[in-house]
Order: sequence, then structure tokens, then C-alpha cells
Amino acid sequence: MAEAERYYGAMVRGSAESWNIRDTHMMDTIDRLLDHYGPHSKAVVWAHNTHVGDARATDMAASGMVNIGQLARERYGDDQVVLVGFASHRGRVNPPRAGHRRAALIWCRHTSALSSAARRARCAR
Repeated sequence: MAEAERYYGAMVRGSAESWNIRDTHMMDTIDRLLDHYGPHSKAVVWAHNTHVGDARATDMAASGMVNIGQLARERYGDDQVVLVGFASHRGRVNPPRAGHRRAALIWCRHTSALSSAARRARCAR
């Protein structure tokens, strides 16, 4: 409960702190599950690329943000963490827009394995 209060307080302030609280909490939960299941346990974490990539390799690092991918690599070592990216065929996404507090719902047509720039070009706002 204390973590939730801390998270929502930071979220209202709109800082990178809320992101860090959230991803650190997710990573701590993964740690607790691995501890519970014993020394030979493994985990598969299904999350958005922004959470499972390594924040140090993106502009997130300059904003002081961390994510599950970075935290897992720091805690377990690069050779113990594998990232598998996924793409979708079609659907809708709700990404944040630069300079706006609210995200915009975007419907995406067939996207296959296109780059993010190509996906944005094929998505209608």
C-alpha cells in the first residue's frame, strides 16, 4: 500500500519518479517471485518494449529513468537476461504525445515488422 501511495503521489507531480517507482516495483516483484520459487527458477516477463528494453541505451537515461530491462541486467548480469521484442499485426495503441499530458488513441493498419517510423506513418490518428 505504501508503494502505491508513493507511486500515485509521484504520478500526480508528473516526474520521471513515477516511472521509476513503477518499474522498480515490477522488478522487485520479479525478484520476490524468483526467490519464492527457488535458486533454479526463471521468469518470462511480457511487457511493452519501453519496460523491457535497456533504458541506458535510450533517451530515458538522460531523463533519469530506469526500466525493468536495465534493472534486470544490473541485478542478474547481461548474460542472464534475454530480450525478445514483439510487434503486432494491427490494432490500436495509446502512446503519449510529446508536449501533451494526454495520450492519443491511434488505430494501426497492417504493420508487420516495420520500423517504428514506418508504423507511425501507417497509423491514422
